[in-house]
Amino acid sequence: MIRKVFLVTILCVVATTYAPWPVKTQTRPSAAAVLYEAARFIPGDGSQPITNGAMLVENGTITKIGPKGSVDVPRGAVRVDLGGKTVMPALINTHGHPGFQRGLTYRADNFTRDTILEDMNRALYFGIAAVQSQGIEKGEVMYQ
Repeated sequence: MIRKVFLVTILCVVATTYAPWPVKTQTRPSAAAVLYEAARFIPGDGSQPITNGAMLVENGTITKIGPKGSVDVPRGAVRVDLGGKTVMPALINTHGHPGFQRGLTYRADNFTRDTILEDMNRALYFGIAAVQSQGIEKGEVMYQ
């Protein structure tokens, strides 16, 4: 069971390198402090979303989050406008059957490496960072 969870997690990472649609190239700001602002932030702790919020990242770690204008910003911080975007923690699907659906059909003969990668890529696109397979797969396709 642990092996499958580990392998599906690895598969999610691998799936990010395979995209059937164009992906915008993103560059990470090189500054020690980056303020992401004007987005809706969902903290993921059960509290209400922060609309028109700000999130400060210092040396790669989120250090502050709150309404725009309430976060103290260090001198020299890069500002990134995320207006119209939503930022939230990644989700985890704890019950999935990746690779069985192709179009509107859901069958065992759909289960191929390509359909697994399509499913994982789709999950990542919608904010799901890990999928736990329920172990009904046959063969070694999940491990390729």
